[in-house]
Amino acid sequence: MRLKAILKKHLPNADIYCPVENHPTSINYSRQQAEAVFDKHIRQASDSDIVIAYLPTASMGTAIEMWEAHNNGKTVFTISPMTTNWVIQLFSTRNFASFDDFEKFAAEGQLARFVEALL
Repeated sequence: MRLKAILKKHLPNADIYCPVENHPTSINYSRQQAEAVFDKHIRQASDSDIVIAYLPTASMGTAIEMWEAHNNGKTVFTISPMTTNWVIQLFSTRNFASFDDFEKFAAEGQLARFVEALL
């Protein structure tokens, strides 16, 4: 995935968790399994230093994760063309309209400096 590649390149020591990569067949999960995974993701978002959400379209699950991270004082970066979306406007520390914009931010060292300031 492109986001993970960008993060590994510019933050090689980061602990990266990708819900899509870890649960590629989640659309077929039972209700009980889906609830357990969703609860886990909410806790992870609340406990993470930074949540980076890729939102090419609206996602209620991602919106809830962003809400939880935001409410727990965490940094939320989004990569989304949906600049007028309320969730992105309200809960993003910063939105990048594209992967190219986010990659430029990382390549210029701004992401690493941001993370260093958090720790």
